[in-house]
Amino acid sequence: MKKTKKFHKLLNKWYEQNQIDFAWQNTQNPYHALVAGFCAQQTQITRVIQIWKKIIHKYPELKDIAKAETSDLLIIWSNTGYPKRIINLKKTCEIILNKYNGKIPLEKEHLLNLPGVGPYTASIIECYGYKKNIPAIDINFERILGRFFLGKNKKNNNLDKILDDLSKINQFSFWNPAIMDFGALICKSKPKCEICILNKNCSAFINNIEMKIKSEQIEFHGSNRYYRGKILKNLRERKNNNIQIDKLYLELEQLPDKLRFQELLIDLNKDDLIWIKGNKIGLGANKKN
Repeated sequence: MKKTKKFHKLLNKWYEQNQIDFAWQNTQNPYHALVAGFCAQQTQITRVIQIWKKIIHKYPELKDIAKAETSDLLIIWSNTGYPKRIINLKKTCEIILNKYNGKIPLEKEHLLNLPGVGPYTASIIECYGYKKNIPAIDINFERILGRFFLGKNKKNNNLDKILDDLSKINQFSFWNPAIMDFGALICKSKPKCEICILNKNCSAFINNIEMKIKSEQIEFHGSNRYYRGKILKNLRERKNNNIQIDKLYLELEQLPDKLRFQELLIDLNKDDLIWIKGNKIGLGANKKN
């Protein structure tokens, strides 16, 4: 517990001077928290803030996203990455509007049944939307607590005892944003140990543990995700959401062979990111007649 108290004292001192302004943390608005949870999945925090503000500005209420055209949502999502998230957000809002009368459920088991909502997103909703005193465990939690307390630079550390100790010192309404901010600015995948306020007490730093986490991601250039992004970018930027498939193929540069191109279109269609009708294609789930 002594180490936990030291961790709290130092992190609190740092947080008072370096807190990032996340609007959804202070509104106690479940819808704001829901959107934040989707935006934060596998995305750098600076980009999360930008896309969250755009979505809330254009779609201020849950019903607005539920009734929005998927093509419009994909345009506002732009190049944020993993565009299926905005489609799942729309599907989730539709279910909440129709099944729960527009009220985001409070119970975690109901949240986890919604499209695209996993444990982390559910925790964001519970913590910031309904002010529950629970940890929103993401890669920042695992990385920072693992390094400081356990001297390990790995994900999926057993943090139950540490989390229990943290809860005895302060509410998770403090821990969640403080650790999120610290992970975004200091204790990154490649951390800034030389300026870290925790370094003299950090088990990983003291024991000279290799800090840089090796990326397990596959090469992006030339991947299916890379080509999907090129296709969606072309469709987003068109004034007329209607183009012949062969023409699209000719317009795009550095595309794979035509068979792989067709397979990419089928996958995009299955994900409700594009519509296909005969030899025509467009952005979004369904083409309006």
